[in-house]
Amino acid sequence: MKLLLLTILVNLMECRNYSGSSSDNESDSDSIIGPIFAFLIGFSMIVSAFPCLWFNERRMAISETRLLIARRNCKSVNAAEIDPRMDNQLIHVKGKLTTNDVIVDSQFQLEINNSVKLRRKVETYQWVQKSREEGSKKNKRTVYYYESEWSSKTQGSYPNHENRLEDLTVQDQELTAENVYLGAYKLTDYLKSKAVDYIQVEGISQQNCEAAKLTYQSRTQKFIHYDGKYIQFRKSENQQSIGDQRVLFEKVSCNYAAIVARQHKESFKPYLFNDSYSQEVNSDYAKHPDMLKSLNRFHELSEEEQPLNQIDPSKEVSSNIFKSFEAPLNYINWYFNRSFSLDQCFDAQLSNLVGIVWLCRFGGYLLFLIGFVLVFTPITTLLYYIPLLGGFLSKLTGILLAILSGMLSLPLTLGTIGIAWLYYRPIKGLIYSSMAIISGVACHRFILSN
Repeated sequence: MKLLLLTILVNLMECRNYSGSSSDNESDSDSIIGPIFAFLIGFSMIVSAFPCLWFNERRMAISETRLLIARRNCKSVNAAEIDPRMDNQLIHVKGKLTTNDVIVDSQFQLEINNSVKLRRKVETYQWVQKSREEGSKKNKRTVYYYESEWSSKTQGSYPNHENRLEDLTVQDQELTAENVYLGAYKLTDYLKSKAVDYIQVEGISQQNCEAAKLTYQSRTQKFIHYDGKYIQFRKSENQQSIGDQRVLFEKVSCNYAAIVARQHKESFKPYLFNDSYSQEVNSDYAKHPDMLKSLNRFHELSEEEQPLNQIDPSKEVSSNIFKSFEAPLNYINWYFNRSFSLDQCFDAQLSNLVGIVWLCRFGGYLLFLIGFVLVFTPITTLLYYIPLLGGFLSKLTGILLAILSGMLSLPLTLGTIGIAWLYYRPIKGLIYSSMAIISGVACHRFILSN
């Protein structure tokens, strides 16, 4: 063994002292620095896997518990009439949306009845910059090229490929009906924003094009016509040109829907959780008041309805992404584009939570797996310098260590999950902990037997 280690060290010293070309020196330096760097990265991944799994299970445990309690308290009510006794209670209501409002796009003189929303989608024929990698590994370079295509995003101007701002005649727009009802209940702006089952508007005619000609008199596109799907703004009548635009109209019709929220007079408010978990959740976010900024806009809460436990993990929170993702279910203010029953509504939300939690569990397992593989990198690198058999031994050991990494990752993943659930739901925690112990014992016996 001493002779073997001495031989490896001699090989390493010869690699370090080799006076070849500068590229060879850089390669030798990388061969030593690389494994050390991989070890540090791997160790960091293993350490970070624990809190990632913990917060994921914590979020699921609290959310699942709250869903079960909310399901027991929630009552289905008749949409046709409002029961004052259910005020401030969690209710489920379903039926067909109605509105007497007419949504008007004044620029095109387009009127839509019996709809929640009207959306104008605009695309412009523009130069779009793209890139590809060319060359060998050492001499790789990025080559930029340009293609003309329809794009809803405003592209910049490039040398010999100009996109003019003057060509942006028409802009996107979304209009929402003011008064939308589900039976006798009026929908809030937040609930209307969740109605997203768009369909194409039919009945567009040349009259809408003529209205557009009067509205957009200062335009670079001379011709406006309807092709059966789009209203086309073209510089040339028979061919596409850079700067042409096309407009598509879509709407959300008044279809069947279901809502689960707190009844507030003739409308809805979020059902806010205030339980034994609230103080614990609040402590995580007390230093991040920016996470409460979007509550007014999305849930229309009054000032007295904004205690610290009303944390909104919505997409509006641009900072503290991980904190936002860790947030358990804090409110119920659900809109479904189907006439779901009470059980179907809660099952749909639970399915979403389960899908996310299993995705995060797999991500945590991968963090452990890749982390251990990187931590073992110095071993395979050291074996590579054994004379004659170094390459073979390095590859064989790498495969075995990868298998070992996978085996070690499983009990660590299950153990972290079990510990998290023991705190919130002891029965589930015992199940996961038992699975972790069993897998750990199996891993130990496999290592000893091999």
